[in-house]
Amino acid sequence: MPRSSVLESINKIVDAKQQVRELISASWEMRRSYPKDSLELSLRAREISERIGFDEGVAYSFRNSGAARYLLSRYNQALIDLEKALDYFEKAKDQYAFASTLRNVGNVYHSMNLFDPAIKCYERALAICRKENDELSTGYNLGNIGYVLHKMNRHSEARQTMLQAKLVLEKIDDTLGLADLFNNLGNVCLAVHEDDEGLIYLQQSLLKATSIHHLRGMAEANRSYGKYFFTQNDFPRAVRFLETALTYAEEMGELALIVSLLRELSETFRSSGDDKRALEYFSRYTDRKNELDQYDHQNLE
Repeated sequence: MPRSSVLESINKIVDAKQQVRELISASWEMRRSYPKDSLELSLRAREISERIGFDEGVAYSFRNSGAARYLLSRYNQALIDLEKALDYFEKAKDQYAFASTLRNVGNVYHSMNLFDPAIKCYERALAICRKENDELSTGYNLGNIGYVLHKMNRHSEARQTMLQAKLVLEKIDDTLGLADLFNNLGNVCLAVHEDDEGLIYLQQSLLKATSIHHLRGMAEANRSYGKYFFTQNDFPRAVRFLETALTYAEEMGELALIVSLLRELSETFRSSGDDKRALEYFSRYTDRKNELDQYDHQNLE
């Protein structure tokens, strides 16, 4: 649902605390596909919460804004917001919210290629989720640990951990989590040259992501296909999938993903012998990379 429609509905609620709860819920639900809108809703929730002295609302708004800023590649500010949320949830002994926030801290760390701190966050969150019998978050944390292990080229461990996540997420039939997990499993299989199995996982990932209009999942699955066809020297298909991925990434506004895709498209055109388009995409890549680098030196409100 568009942010404007959400706000129109929520503004009709008389009770301020209930308004905050609805804003937080809507912000959390839309973060993966529309992080800009998610951020705006979380900031609105914080504004109301601070005005009425609703500390719980402030904390959840920081969790949501941190998650949204992570997806917008604003890593420094994301960590600041998430740490503020962690402080409150730890004092309030809100284990569920503490674990979900900690998982998002792990997400930021792994996006910054800080793999050991990322795994520590996920493992700590995983222990809490298992204790609380939270199967959804258990599956997500296992999947995230597997993803980081894959990025560390520990593919056997990654696959084992992801398959544990698969059992959990299939049990509760979580389409979104499975969409992300299947993409990562596909890439693990491709990394060890098990192409047939890898492509089946990518197909399942794309189907599941598309079925719920999960923009990030759709972008990542198309990107994975594009990278695979690049390795096969099938440059036309590689370009088609990478350009589709770029369209989804631009719609959701994830700058780090946009930058990676522009670089990969430039490399694909260069390898295919199309120097003109390679230069065009490299120029776009440079512009957006400079924009991304600026986030390392500023905190955005």
